[in-house]
Amino acid sequence: MTQIIGITDHGPLKTIHPLYQIFGVRLEVINFDNIINCDHKEHATDINDSIEDIGLICPMVLVKKDDKYIISDGCSRYNFIKNHANSSICYVAKNVDEEKFLQQMNKKVFRLHTEQKVIRSFEFLFQDDIVDHTAKCTYLFSEGVPKDKLLR
Repeated sequence: MTQIIGITDHGPLKTIHPLYQIFGVRLEVINFDNIINCDHKEHATDINDSIEDIGLICPMVLVKKDDKYIISDGCSRYNFIKNHANSSICYVAKNVDEEKFLQQMNKKVFRLHTEQKVIRSFEFLFQDDIVDHTAKCTYLFSEGVPKDKLLR
């Protein structure tokens, strides 16, 4: 079995950590036993190769349904990494706007990362095809920040 970069081993729990964890207020460690199996059967081989080479770039995007999670973005990643770990740090969207925003952000982050190696600025969230999604979720930039730390 291939050793994947970014996996921590805490006894029975092996967690894969994505390289980019932009919105911590929506990140949760999710055990794969709590994910409803993804119906997507094909593996995206370029994603598999990327995970083997540099680790998981983007968190999967999940939507909570009752006490389980449905994969909204990341079926190919899930189908590959579930053979190497039993949990991952994932985005858990609280509404449809967040779900769409996080999906689009992941696509953009993956593309930019493969072009630039490391993303050092997040101005891309306010440009091009993602700006409309960002506009609906601007509260994520300040959620969880103490009010006395926010700029006025």
